[in-house]
Amino acid sequence: LLVSQGYCPPLFLLVTIGTGTSYTLVTEGEHKHFPIGNSISGGFIMGIGRLLGASDYDRIDRSALQGSPLDLLIKDMLPEKKGTLEGEFVIANFGKDTVAPQMPDVYASVLSTVAVATIRDVLIMGMIPGFGSPKEIVFVGSAVSRSQRLRQILGDYALRFERIPLFPKHGEFALALGAYHAAPAQIHL
Repeated sequence: LLVSQGYCPPLFLLVTIGTGTSYTLVTEGEHKHFPIGNSISGGFIMGIGRLLGASDYDRIDRSALQGSPLDLLIKDMLPEKKGTLEGEFVIANFGKDTVAPQMPDVYASVLSTVAVATIRDVLIMGMIPGFGSPKEIVFVGSAVSRSQRLRQILGDYALRFERIPLFPKHGEFALALGAYHAAPAQIHL
């Protein structure tokens, strides 16, 4: 997908956010799957969305774009950290005291929870010998492609940790395209 858009980094981390999240380190001609994925992902977004009355990513995203996450940040607990990079880090998703939260804020919090869990995994991978975490991160999958707010939050966090976030157009089809290229003779129409 990146090549068709005129760019493909020689080394990148492919983060696939679908029902669950998987991580693959991609180098020229090789790939290495991270053995553990993340369940706080697209299935989590849709499950919470359905519980709260939203039936699809579009409704969740439109609402989330109007809200602010209810996350408790370091700057909320330590006012001296306000205006610093560290002050913007999440202590607890949904951690702010709110008597009657508005649905846009709840949906923004759901998407923030997914982004925080994903970026945490990326940072942890960087500490594992033999795996690492390259500068460029390619985010694909239905959850990412269908949610502008999720892309915004993932992009902001990636940049905070000196990573380059890439969001290819039509990234929701990355898995289908990969499956086709991996074994085109085995696909029956």
